[in-house]
Amino acid sequence: MRALGTVVTVAGLLVPSGPPAPAPAIGVAPGPLLPGAPVEVTLANFPPGIVNLEVCGGAARRGSADCAVGDARSVVVGGDGPIRVELRVAAPPSPCPCVLRAIGAGGSTALLPVRIVGVPDVAPASPRPARPVVAVTSVHPGVTDWSLLAGPTRVRVRAVVANRGGRRAEATSLNVALARTGAAPLVTRTVRTPPVPAGASRSVEVHLPVPAPAWGTYTVTAALASGSTARSRVEVTPWGVPALLGAAVVVLTVALWRRRSVATRAPSPAPPSSPAVSSPCS
Repeated sequence: MRALGTVVTVAGLLVPSGPPAPAPAIGVAPGPLLPGAPVEVTLANFPPGIVNLEVCGGAARRGSADCAVGDARSVVVGGDGPIRVELRVAAPPSPCPCVLRAIGAGGSTALLPVRIVGVPDVAPASPRPARPVVAVTSVHPGVTDWSLLAGPTRVRVRAVVANRGGRRAEATSLNVALARTGAAPLVTRTVRTPPVPAGASRSVEVHLPVPAPAWGTYTVTAALASGSTARSRVEVTPWGVPALLGAAVVVLTVALWRRRSVATRAPSPAPPSSPAVSSPCS
């Protein structure tokens, strides 16, 4: 008997499970619905519990904001077969495409497209195309051993690529150039920007070398392949050069002062003595 029980148990485990439960569904008689008139709605395959039934516009894409929640109907289903419910048709707050929406226990949902007399049908607007724009947020000159003496250095450029469109902006090229103000570019770097979702932004950092003599005002230009451009200025000051010039002035001043002091303290030469004159009476 114990072996038989074991065989029966194993056989039961090997029996394939039944087909999946059918999805919740809504049914109404064909034809347009009339606002203010009742309509018979069939609810099927909902799990036991409360089902909320309502009329929605905009294909219910925004949830309850598209639905006539004040005229919704709540019913209890037992899970033992389809039930019929009478619902008063109300014009939804959003234009069509319109649907009947039923939400049951556990978030089970069914939508049924319907036409409602007098409710305009507006095609959903297509999302705006991607529109990436660039902005230079900061430019910082670097400090190296030679940069203090106007030698080669670098600047760190941070830019933000923002997508002001309604679709994802794919990766693109960002061209960053450094030039003395009003002159041709001294150096150019091209980097790839990451994809940017609609309404989002991404930061990009680029390091640009500055050839010697690195001194004065420079213009940084960032340009996307789409045409968006941003500019910023940076001042590169080799602080070692003014310090050396200041030290040279101090040293020269001290040297001149010492030379003048030595000249002031030196004794004056004695006047030459006149020769003795002999008296004729001697």
